[in-house]
Amino acid sequence: MWDTQRIAAIFTQPQAEMILKIPLPTQAREDQLMWNQSKQGNYTVKSGHHSTLFNTDEASTSNPNTSYIWPTIWEVNTQPRCKEFMWRAAQNAQPVKVKLQQRGISTDLICPLCGEDQEPACHVILTCHEVRAIWFLSPLRLVEGMDFKAWLEHLLSNLPESGQKWLFSLAWAIWKRRNMWVFDEKKLPPDQVILQASRMVIPEAEPKERQ
Repeated sequence: MWDTQRIAAIFTQPQAEMILKIPLPTQAREDQLMWNQSKQGNYTVKSGHHSTLFNTDEASTSNPNTSYIWPTIWEVNTQPRCKEFMWRAAQNAQPVKVKLQQRGISTDLICPLCGEDQEPACHVILTCHEVRAIWFLSPLRLVEGMDFKAWLEHLLSNLPESGQKWLFSLAWAIWKRRNMWVFDEKKLPPDQVILQASRMVIPEAEPKERQ
C-alpha cells in the first residue's frame, strides 16, 4: 500500500497522482528507478533540462519576467539534485506545508523548525530564523531576501561559479535538514549543515591505490 502522505510531501501533485496509479506487485521484488525521458532509462542533466523546457504543466518558461532564470539554473556547475531542487523552489513547487494545503492535504501551516511562522518555500530556505544563521556563517555571508525568485536571480547574475555552487549546495543541505527534522526528529546544527554543503562543493578526494 502506498504511503500517500510521504508521496505528497516529496513529489508535486501531478507526479504524486501518477505514482499512486501505479499498481503494486503482488510479490516483493527490488525496486528499479527509470527515467522516461531518456532511451536508457537513466537521468541526465541534458534530458532533465530538455524535459523542463518543454513541460508547461507546472511552470511557463515563456513568461518574460521569469524566463531568464530557468536555463541559468541548469547551467550552474553543481550536482543535478541541487539544480532540480532550486528549479522547483524557484517555481514554488517544493512540498512545504503551505503548498500541501493548497493541494488539499490536511496539515497545519506552521514551520516545523521554528514553530512560529507559516511555511512557504521562501521561509524554509531563507527567512526562518533557524536558517538565517546558516547563510550568514557560510562562506557566502548572505542575508535573506524576501522574494526567493528575485533573490536567486540576483545572486545568479552576480556570484562567481564557486559562489553559485555554494548557493545551490547550501540550499539543498538546508532543505535536507528540514526533512530530517520532519521525518526523523533529528536537527543538525548550522556548522554540520555547512559541512554537508562543502562536501558537495569540494568533493572528498578518492584514496589513491597503493603501488
